[in-house]
Amino acid sequence: MDKNLTIKERILLFAESQHIKKECLYQQIGVAASNFKGIGLKSEIGGSLIVKFLTQFPNVNSDWLLTGNGEMLKTCDVQNRILPESCSDCLLLKSKDETIAALQNHIKSLQSQTPL
Repeated sequence: MDKNLTIKERILLFAESQHIKKECLYQQIGVAASNFKGIGLKSEIGGSLIVKFLTQFPNVNSDWLLTGNGEMLKTCDVQNRILPESCSDCLLLKSKDETIAALQNHIKSLQSQTPL
C-alpha cells in the first residue's frame, strides 16, 4: 500500500498517524500548505525538505519514507524513543518567539529614547 504513495503522501500519513495537525507539520518543516494540496501533492519533493523532515522527526524510518518499504517508525526501545513535538508545543514555540521579538523591539525603542 505505502509503495504506491508519493513521499509527500507518506509524510501526511505519518502526521495523521501521530495526530499532528497539518498546519503544524508544514510550519515545522518550513513549507507552504499548497505544496501538499492538489497538484502540489503529486510533485517531486526536494532533498533538503526530506532532510529537514527526517531531522524534525528522527523516529521516522527513512527507508519507509523514500520507498514505502518497511515500517513507518524506527524500532527502538520506549525509553530512547524520540517523539515529534505536538501541535500545542509548536504553537507555544511560535507564541514564545513572537513575545521575544516584541520585547526586543520594545527594548530597542526604549534605548533610542534614552539620551546618551
